[in-house]
Amino acid sequence: MNQNNYSLDFHKASEMVYLQMNAAESLYIDEIIKSNPEIHHRYYAFELGVATFFGINYLNISSVFAEYDKFIDYLKYYANIKYQSDAHQVVKFWEHALKNHLMKNERLNGYDSVNNRNNPGHFPGAYLVDALGIDP
Repeated sequence: MNQNNYSLDFHKASEMVYLQMNAAESLYIDEIIKSNPEIHHRYYAFELGVATFFGINYLNISSVFAEYDKFIDYLKYYANIKYQSDAHQVVKFWEHALKNHLMKNERLNGYDSVNNRNNPGHFPGAYLVDALGIDP
């Protein structure tokens, strides 16, 4: 796959992450905005889980670690769109979490918020609330 195809695929996958995050956070955005740094880190970890789902299932990345550079390029693409001037810091956080196997629960909640979407009664926000440890 050439770089132009990566760009188009990264764009489509990024849109899916963005839509999933909007669905998950829609009822809790005020709590997230007003939260402390620990909650923000949990939010980023949850978002990393969502991005991981689409990386594996849409971009066909066999494993985050087997295709680490491609995965990080995809995260950078997404972060530059969503976080703009803060993108570098968010990507640094994601890389640190990945390399050190941190915040697995929050990341799994993000992944499962997409993976379990066909289950009856599924609501992505419930996974986010669990990951953040906030009251619904």
